Amino acid sequence: MRQILLSCFLFCSIIISAQWCYSPYEFWEENTGFAHYHFDDSLLVSIDSSDYEYISGNYFFPPIIDTTNTGIWQIGTPQKGGGFDSAYSYNKAVVTDIINSYPSNDSSYFDIITNAWSESIRFKIKFDTDTLRDGFYLTVSNDGGITWYNYLISSPFQGDYWVLCMPNIDTLINGEVGISGSSNDWEMVEIRSFYYGVKSLNDTTLFRFNFVSDSIDNGKNGVIIDDIETFSSFLPGSVGEHESSLTIYPNPGKNIIQVSDRLNRPIDKMVIYNQIGEMVKVININGSDKVDVSTLPAGHYILEVDLDGKMERQAFIKE
Repeated sequence: MRQILLSCFLFCSIIISAQWCYSPYEFWEENTGFAHYHFDDSLLVSIDSSDYEYISGNYFFPPIIDTTNTGIWQIGTPQKGGGFDSAYSYNKAVVTDIINSYPSNDSSYFDIITNAWSESIRFKIKFDTDTLRDGFYLTVSNDGGITWYNYLISSPFQGDYWVLCMPNIDTLINGEVGISGSSNDWEMVEIRSFYYGVKSLNDTTLFRFNFVSDSIDNGKNGVIIDDIETFSSFLPGSVGEHESSLTIYPNPGKNIIQVSDRLNRPIDKMVIYNQIGEMVKVININGSDKVDVSTLPAGHYILEVDLDGKMERQAFIKE
């Protein structure tokens, strides 16, 4: 397999064209570990993975292609029919062969390695594969590649995890859940994990972009990937410099949780949001610091608290 290795040394940055997206929390932050990958030589400093360039608010990192193995992922300008003749932005993208249709019995991948502050990812994808058989899937590892998780359905990270934007997914020939079929246009994949109450993170995160095909050659174009972004999704008040003064006890809680502020500010209002950012409960304070969550379904929630005019948010789990 040919492995395209993109190294990020940054401290803290289907069925036919059917796509669904959740709206992200309006209070999600992406202020750490942000890296934006284009694939045009004109934007890159050199082919040394330790170099990067800051252009128009984004960091650009040069790709390293390992040609000691065989595989079909290539960096370049797509030169196929059926709309597979251009990158999403600029001139180049990562393609399952720039010129030819993908072959049968293929299994290829490329990796992006980032630091631990970049556990969330989004990118543009265009695909044309044999439905329910051939296609793309994304795996992730946080232990140096020893253990891999299919990031479309599971996550190795401590904290909460959402697939926010995804073309329709199918089970591929190798049993992995992935993206298959044909898209009419560019679509977006966005997957976010966020940490809360975490003081130390793993050293690296590895994202693996996989392609697989069965024994039948259908003459399909394959997959184009472009504009890859890796970043962290922290809830304000959860990690590092945004550490919250809020305490929720017990957490997880089943019936009653108690909310306290170590700065002893008065609580003016409390609101609870569910995993997709919908307001599910407004709490009548009445001088009490206790919240009845007994009627909420089990799951992950965000408690938003107005502390003397300043908003603080903290995640909690309802058992």
